Amino acid sequence: MDDKLYLQRSRDVRHLLNGEWISDIVMLLGHGPMRYSEVMAKLRAASEVDPWTGAERSIQGRQLTRTLRRLEEIRLVNRNEEPGHFPRRVTYSLTEAARELLLSVEPFVAWAERHSDLIDLARRMQTDQRGGAPQSLPDGPDDDYLDE
Repeated sequence: MDDKLYLQRSRDVRHLLNGEWISDIVMLLGHGPMRYSEVMAKLRAASEVDPWTGAERSIQGRQLTRTLRRLEEIRLVNRNEEPGHFPRRVTYSLTEAARELLLSVEPFVAWAERHSDLIDLARRMQTDQRGGAPQSLPDGPDDDYLDE
């Protein structure tokens, strides 16, 4: 694959997975099919303050519904409704493509664990030490940000 196509595919994946709750939901469904209420409960139990932005992360029902629909539309999640049940019994599961994607992400997560010191440094640089306000990272290698 040439460089131009490689970079485009990298951007494609980033845009495909762009969304606050997408990776969380894909990771959760990687453990197996779940009902809407199970996904919601697990996301809420794992809610915390985002160390990158300082914002509290808490999903609302409408956000979960929209995100599951989007994942279904882009064929990363299957919505399975069991007929004959009232109320409806719906489970969500990963498609084969999403399971393959999850396997592809595991090396990135392992890398982040091995290099958590770099992650911590990047977080500290992004956050203003005085007030916790987000701050952008330096633009390029000519910046002397480490000498400050």
